[in-house]
Amino acid sequence: MNTVFKKIGYACIMLAVLIAGSASIFAIVQKASPAAVVASSLVQGTNTARVSENLKLLTRSAVLDKAATLKANDMLQHQYFAHRSPSGVTPWHWFEEAHYKYLRAGENLAVHFTASTELVDAWLASPSHRANIMNGAYTEIGIGMATGTFEGVQTTFVVQLFGTPVPASKQGAAVGLLDTNEYRVVSESIDVAPDTLATIERTVDTRKHPYAPIAVTVFLIGALSLAIHVCIRCLTRSCTRTSLIMVAVILALSIALFVMVRIMLTGVL
Repeated sequence: MNTVFKKIGYACIMLAVLIAGSASIFAIVQKASPAAVVASSLVQGTNTARVSENLKLLTRSAVLDKAATLKANDMLQHQYFAHRSPSGVTPWHWFEEAHYKYLRAGENLAVHFTASTELVDAWLASPSHRANIMNGAYTEIGIGMATGTFEGVQTTFVVQLFGTPVPASKQGAAVGLLDTNEYRVVSESIDVAPDTLATIERTVDTRKHPYAPIAVTVFLIGALSLAIHVCIRCLTRSCTRTSLIMVAVILALSIALFVMVRIMLTGVL
C-alpha cells in the first residue's frame, strides 16, 4: 500500500511540474507574441515626437487615411514595396484618388514591423523619414495598412501620409497648381535611401525562420504526449525515477527552446 501511495505521490509531483512548465511556456509565448501595429498608436507616437521638438500636433485626416489605405492595398496587390509602383504610379496619385487637395504632401512606408513603437522609432532613426515627421509645414496625417503575404511571409504594409490641405476658400484656384513639384515635398524619403532600407528591413530577418513556431509546437506536443504517457505509467504502477527525470529534462528543454525562438524572432529576451 505504501508503494502505491508513493507512486501516486510521484505522479502528482510530475503533474505539478508539467502544469508549472506548461504555464511558464504559455507565459513565454504570450510575452513573445508581437504587438500589433495600430494606426492610432502611430499617430500618437508621431505627435509625441513632434511635441518634443516644439512642433504642432498633426490632425488625423480621414481623407489621408483613405489615400494611405489605397496605397497600402496597391503594394499588397502588386507585390512591391516602394514609393513608386513598378508601373510608374507615384505617391501623389493616391492623394488625387482620395480627392485630397494639398499644398504639401509626404509619404513614409514600412513593412515587416509588428509593433507600433518599434516602427515609430525606426522612422525617427532614419533621417529622411524623420524629416517628414518633423516637417513643421504639415498639418494633417493619415495612416493606411494592408495585411497579407509578401515575399512568402505574412506581414503588414504601413503607409504614413502627411499633408497640408489647400484652404477651402482657395481650392478652386489651386487645382491647376497641384501638378507642379513646387507644391509637393519631394524629399529624399521619396527615393528610399540606403540607411532607410536598413532601418525598414531591421526585422526582415524573421523571415529566415518562418517555420520556427511550427517546429516548437511539434516539439511541445511530443513532450506533453511523453509526459502524459509517463503519468499514466505512474498511475498503473509502472513509474520509475528515470521516467520522472526524463519528463523534467524534456520540459526544461521545451522552455529553453521557446526562449531561443523568442530571441531568434524578436532579438530580445
